[in-house]
This record gives sequence, structure tokens and C-alpha cells, in this order.
Amino acid sequence: MSTLTPDSLVSFSLDSSDLAEQYDALSDLQFENGRRLALDLGIQSGHRILDVGAGTGRLAEHLAGIAGGPEYIAAIDPLSSRIELARRRLGDGPRLSVGRAEDLSDFADASFHHVIFNAVFHWIPDQPSALREAARVLRPGGRIGITTGDRHKSNAFQDAVERVLARPEFQDLSPVDWLPYRVTLEQLRSLLEAAGFEQELLVARSFTDYYNRAEDIFAFNRSSSFGNFLKELPPQRADAARRAIAEELETLRGERGIGLQRHTIFSVAKKR
Repeated sequence: MSTLTPDSLVSFSLDSSDLAEQYDALSDLQFENGRRLALDLGIQSGHRILDVGAGTGRLAEHLAGIAGGPEYIAAIDPLSSRIELARRRLGDGPRLSVGRAEDLSDFADASFHHVIFNAVFHWIPDQPSALREAARVLRPGGRIGITTGDRHKSNAFQDAVERVLARPEFQDLSPVDWLPYRVTLEQLRSLLEAAGFEQELLVARSFTDYYNRAEDIFAFNRSSSFGNFLKELPPQRADAARRAIAEELETLRGERGIGLQRHTIFSVAKKR
């Protein structure tokens, strides 16, 4: 099999308003991780927060409720369709804009108590630059919070995909990795230290999620990856792969549905 570079795997141009709407309806897992992260950060009333990779604004809305109002929130996302949904949800109070984590030049030095990367760090190609920018806009002693996929531990869905694509009928295809910038615990620790942060929390937490249908799982992965899931496969081969993956997923069905275990890194670090 040929090897694809990470840059060839991730495209923001595949997103659409339909995928954004679908993600807004299906992003409970990311939202719950963000709620846990907000507790880990110890956010208080009056704190100013920057939500990087805010998606459709569900977490930003929750954070505004903790901080005391939308005027305490700023949020960016590289996908305009998702920022548009965030504007509908949050109104004119917060500062919402299309932007990338590697360039926070719209924000002044030392202007936030917290910077949050919830379910977004594994999409950022230049992670050192993103962390340096986060450190710049944080006040001294401010905290960064990150949730991200754990490269050291694959989840059950990824395992099912890999088993199918390892079959002889798919071995002429390039490998699929739609989360190419995942990190391990130690890699994240090193990146944060290099950017000037002192680690306060670094833990991998495991969860089991249940789905009624394989198509529900595909819909979540299409929308959460803004169309990147299986995009390298020609349409007919992608259909065949989805049918085979669905069969693999059915082997994981129990009384509560198809059970998929995932592993997520939670990190809180303080600016030195």
C-alpha cells in the first residue's frame, strides 16, 4: 500500500452546511468532554475564555453560562459554516470568527484566563505554533485545556475500519487516518512544556458509547471529520468498505446497542 502524508488526508473544503447541521445534532460526545474539561479547568464567573475550534458553539454557550455571559467568550473555527451556526446560537455577544489555531493575531497578549482546545488538537498540523499562540494570549497563570484523541490507544471504531481495510480486496488502497495529528500523553506533555506551560492534569479517560445503527456511527464520523472520513476511497469502494465495516460493527452489538470504546486525553496546564 502507498503511504499518504497527513497534509493530503485533511481537507477543510469538504465541509458543507448539511454536515455542520448534522454535527450540531450529533456532537454530544464532544460536548460532554468539553463540560468535563471546564470542570477540570476550574472556570469561574468573570473569567475570559477563548474556545479554539469551537465548531457550532455548543460548548461556547455552556462556557458563557459559567463565566457570566457571552461577552466573556471568544471563539474561532476554520469552518465558516460552523461559525455561522455558532452565531445563530450565541447572538452578537461573543466574539466569533473564522480562524486557525496557529494564528491568534486577532487577540491581544494576556487577554484570556483560559484557552480551550476541545476535540480539535488532533486536527492541527502545526501544534507547537498553536500552543505558543495560546500561551501568548493567556494571562500569567492562565490555563490551557485540551481534549484530544490518544494515539497510543486506538478506539473500537478505528479498529473495525483497520480490520476491513486490511482485507485482500482493499489492500490496493492507501491507508486511511482521518485523525492524523493525534498525540500520546508524553508527546502532549513535551509540547506543552516547550510552549511554556506547567502540567497540572494529564490523563487518558476511557468511555463506551452505544449506537442503534452502524449508519449512526458513520454519520457522526462524517460530520465530526467535516467530510474527511473515507474520502480517499473511490465512491464504489467506499460503499463496499462501509458495508464491510457495518458488518464488523454488528459483532460489537449488545443489549444496549453497538458498543464502542474510545480513549480521550484530558490535559490542563498553567502558563508559567
